[in-house]
Amino acid sequence: MQTEQASILIVDDMRDNIRLLSDYLKADYQVLAANNGEKALVIAEKLHPDLILLDIMMPVLNGYEVCEKLKENSSTADIPVIFLTALTASDHESKGLMCGAVDYISKPFNLKVLCSRIQTQLKLRQAQKELHQYNAELEKRVAERTQELSHANERLKILDVARQNFLQLISHELRTPANGVLGLAELAYSSLEKYEDVSAHFDAFKHSSERLRQTIDNALLLTELKSNESYLKTQQLKIIPLLDTALYEVEKSMGGDSLDYELITTSDDITVEANQQFLLSSITTLLQMAVILSQTDSSLHLKSSAKNALYRLQISFYGQPVSDSAIKSYFDIFSTQRANSYIEKLGLNVPVAAEVIDAFGGSVSLTKKENEKLEIEIRLNCN
Repeated sequence: MQTEQASILIVDDMRDNIRLLSDYLKADYQVLAANNGEKALVIAEKLHPDLILLDIMMPVLNGYEVCEKLKENSSTADIPVIFLTALTASDHESKGLMCGAVDYISKPFNLKVLCSRIQTQLKLRQAQKELHQYNAELEKRVAERTQELSHANERLKILDVARQNFLQLISHELRTPANGVLGLAELAYSSLEKYEDVSAHFDAFKHSSERLRQTIDNALLLTELKSNESYLKTQQLKIIPLLDTALYEVEKSMGGDSLDYELITTSDDITVEANQQFLLSSITTLLQMAVILSQTDSSLHLKSSAKNALYRLQISFYGQPVSDSAIKSYFDIFSTQRANSYIEKLGLNVPVAAEVIDAFGGSVSLTKKENEKLEIEIRLNCN
């Protein structure tokens, strides 16, 4: 039986029938009664009982009509209805079920059987209520979460605008005074050309000023790469012409020394999806890294190949002694070992090169091979 009393509305024009059912059910249920269809509709809309026991043969409004009106009203449509009637023909039962009733019991009925069917319908009714309540709570949570996400999205838009404004401000505020100070210093050095040893100091100054400018540019670029996925606009690029340009740039940076290298390529038509300016700068930096890490009189061996939509540029050479921990940390932005290594003068250029290639969906690695050989490998998606 129900642990909490459910309410049952008995609708019958015969008072004896109402009394009989009421006396049997009132111990376990809250019993309501109506002796005609009009009263039943009013009670149902006002008190919303958990179940209605409805007689069919009644004056004015019969049970079929009452049931149809209950189902037409949104506030009473979900109340289960059990027809109680002396009509036994199967077509009457079919008509009752078509009106929206959940069960049909013929008179005279067994009170225990009736009670069992009532319990079944009340359990279904309780399950339906719980389901509706759960759905309502779920919809409320979804609405609250949607609102939270909407607020968060608006906040992110505001923060993104603030970030862009901050980057523009920092870019201007760092570059402008740095260019001013460095420009004035360069003028001061130029006016001291007549003094001895000035040229040596001036070369050191030029190197430091260029390093400062690169550090500012790299710091801003790293910030953009970390916060703006669409910052690097890409296009289809042929890799070999780009590689030739990078080799030329490295040789030019060597102060007149020629670059000893061997390039083996499986195809001259390999294309990759990247940004030309930034990919060229990254490959140039990694080639410079290879030159610095190379032993004296060692040559670079470059292999350019593509397989299964993956492009690989392998740069191998006989290298300087480098610890395993240093090798693993060279592409780390905050590496202290890189700052105290052979490639220290490249500064942030090395991790920036790795970050740029990563932004194109590729990767960079430095590994030790046999016989003191080192290998820098660049991997990119290709067509």
